[in-house]
Amino acid sequence: MLEIYQKTLYRQEADIWHYLRLFWLEESQLFEVRSAFCGQNAAIIGQEALIAGETKADALHRLVSALMRAGYISQPKKTKELNVVINTPGWGGFSAGAPWFDQLQSDFLYPLYAFLEETANGGNSEGVMTEDGRITHYFWVLDRESTLSKIAELAKPLEAAFNIIISTNTSIDSPMPPMLEEVNTRFAEELFAALKNSSQDLRQAIINSLPPMENSQQTYPDRLGDYIRNAPNRVWGEKAAHLREKLMTIWGIGKEYWPPTGDSAPYDIIQVANLDLATRKELIDLICSKIQGELYVFEVQDGIFLTTPDEIFKLGLDDRYVFDAGMSWMVYTYHHGITYFGGDWLTAAVRELYRDREEELNPWFRGG
Repeated sequence: MLEIYQKTLYRQEADIWHYLRLFWLEESQLFEVRSAFCGQNAAIIGQEALIAGETKADALHRLVSALMRAGYISQPKKTKELNVVINTPGWGGFSAGAPWFDQLQSDFLYPLYAFLEETANGGNSEGVMTEDGRITHYFWVLDRESTLSKIAELAKPLEAAFNIIISTNTSIDSPMPPMLEEVNTRFAEELFAALKNSSQDLRQAIINSLPPMENSQQTYPDRLGDYIRNAPNRVWGEKAAHLREKLMTIWGIGKEYWPPTGDSAPYDIIQVANLDLATRKELIDLICSKIQGELYVFEVQDGIFLTTPDEIFKLGLDDRYVFDAGMSWMVYTYHHGITYFGGDWLTAAVRELYRDREEELNPWFRGG
């Protein structure tokens, strides 16, 4: 998928925010300048070419520096809070395992997040709260009315399936979540202290996901939302429903998490804490030799996606199940850095790799 390289700046006039976006056109090798009020689609107002010998990164820094001297800022300081509460049909498992989940994502949540990002009108502020029968998304917004109008438009066709309720708060004098240039050293030190007892791989995964540290000689492009990266790889419709059914029938995945947070898997599994990089590479090579058909990942908060071998052991904030079309094996990465392996040939391979360090297998099962 083509990388989107852009930078968005903001300026407030009275109580109204508007934005200016520098959008890189690879074919033309120049920046297109777009502008509008937040909550509206931007119109093209000009173009900016590279200076001889200049890279696009250098040009971005030059143009952004000039715009900030003219009064633009990289992040708004006043935001409005808006909570979207989605009352869902009954379901006794995690939300991504529900039969209605893909419709909610494709017809409501993806378009809403896309609207906020494309019109520079806000984004997620405090994550997502999932409860029985209810999912709440927490947003910051700059133009509330355009956001409410978009939500009403998207929610109307879904009234029979979902009851969507909006609550809003008044403006608050606090910054939106940290942007690229503004993660400071003190925050990084506090993060390292919090992670001191975590596995090295988990530490590195979180560090890699952080924005770069402040650097006055560099301007970083926008970080685009996950819907842009993930939507093209999502498995939808009958195929997704078939995979969910097989996951539930064969592996017991969809209603409960595997240990330590839920029920046991229906087959023998092996648990490894702090899976090292060398072993991870050996296992990826082995799994690649056994893959049947397409490779999938079931993310418990986001649904089913096509994936690649290099992401089998990807660590993140959410739990992930990786499997192929044959479903004879399973890799489950728990968000605390624990990896579970299922399937006769895969568990045998893991035991062989750990034959000289058996104490590292199943530490939580033993209470270690």
